[in-house]
Amino acid sequence: MAHIGHVDGLSRGQVRGWAIDPEAPGDRAVVHFETARGGKLRRVLADRYRADVHKQGIGDGYCGFAVPAKHFDPSARVRFFCGHPLRELGRFSFRAAAPKAATFKTGSLVLRIDRRPAAAGLTGWALNRQDLEHRRRLLLCANGHIVATQTATLFREDSLSEGGDGLHGFSLPPVDASSGLAIVDASTGTAIDLD
Repeated sequence: MAHIGHVDGLSRGQVRGWAIDPEAPGDRAVVHFETARGGKLRRVLADRYRADVHKQGIGDGYCGFAVPAKHFDPSARVRFFCGHPLRELGRFSFRAAAPKAATFKTGSLVLRIDRRPAAAGLTGWALNRQDLEHRRRLLLCANGHIVATQTATLFREDSLSEGGDGLHGFSLPPVDASSGLAIVDASTGTAIDLD
């Protein structure tokens, strides 16, 4: 199985994220990064404690990484890789003010999706503004079938604007479907179509 993880983005002057090999969760992953396609690969060990990842039951939580932004040119586009052979874990661009995102609101449920298509995986955050302490259990559905589930507990700084402690993020796996996608809040049954 390939490494899993996420590039969270810039926080407190560092580009942060996490990476882990689900088949060897006690081994610390080495994350490689480059600032130009085909440029020199540099690396950082993913060994920082991430309580948000640990709460998801992913390893022991020591899978975070952080690279000081001062090491990058302000116009850099950084690509992160992990595993053997190396596979792209995610990207970060200093040029973009914020990733392209879509926000959906239904009643008190707020759902923000960072990137599409679903073949690249779906990341974002979900919360209920009337019940900020209860983490949302999300069901990802494709053509009426549940293909993945996750409780939204990963730290997302951008979710703080809606209140709460910021532990409302999710990272759902890639889905081989171009239509019929929906995310359902399992607690309330609220469905949000992503098409």
